Amino acid sequence: MKKILVLIIGCLISVASVFASDVDGEKFVGTWDFEIFDTPNGDTKNVLIIHLKDDKFSGVMKGVDGQDFELYNFSVDGDEMTFFFTAQGHEVDVVIELQSNNEFEGYLKDMFEVVGSRAKE
Repeated sequence: MKKILVLIIGCLISVASVFASDVDGEKFVGTWDFEIFDTPNGDTKNVLIIHLKDDKFSGVMKGVDGQDFELYNFSVDGDEMTFFFTAQGHEVDVVIELQSNNEFEGYLKDMFEVVGSRAKE
């Protein structure tokens, strides 16, 4: 009887952790204004739009020059999100970490500082 109870509790914990990880990712969804600092072209202001549909992330990064970059290969670990985009034929990774529900900090290619805040709607 104890073995069955332990098995049921283990299954419930597993299911709860799956649902918790899905909910965690939702905090990244939305439109964010952000700036990339000290690039070869100087500091750049951009817009990041992240969607979540059917447990899959998608998104776009909009540059001030009007160029859009499709985002892909999203992963979430707690308050940290990693995603990629392609620019000038090169794959670029971005890692952001939520500082609050409305702000994040991170790095582009592990070299350029990124700071963002949720866009006012």
